[in-house]
Amino acid sequence: MIPILANLPTHPTINQSLEFLLVGQVLVLFVLGVLMLFITLNGLAFSRAPKPKPAVAPTASAPLAAPVPVTGNEAIPAVIAAAVHIALEGQPHQIVYMAPSRDGWAHEGRRQIFSSHRVR
Repeated sequence: MIPILANLPTHPTINQSLEFLLVGQVLVLFVLGVLMLFITLNGLAFSRAPKPKPAVAPTASAPLAAPVPVTGNEAIPAVIAAAVHIALEGQPHQIVYMAPSRDGWAHEGRRQIFSSHRVR
């Protein structure tokens, strides 16, 4: 391959500039094609791999405790319960405690902002 950068003159003609741009574009598309081929082959290799067998679910479980009433936004416990259910793949579970959010950093930031302003 011809080293194009070494052969490019200080004031190239339009044909030399187009050749330089075309070679660069072809090189970029070639590298992208190689990456796409590699990713496709990698995906095929993983899709043909043997799938793990599902774990055997326990036969009996302890009864779940009554739900604790939650104050505030009721959607948050529902989202957490759904995420736990999906993560545990339907196995029996019990959410025992949900820590309240701590807004200490936000309160400290507001305090510093308001203390930095001078009252006129």
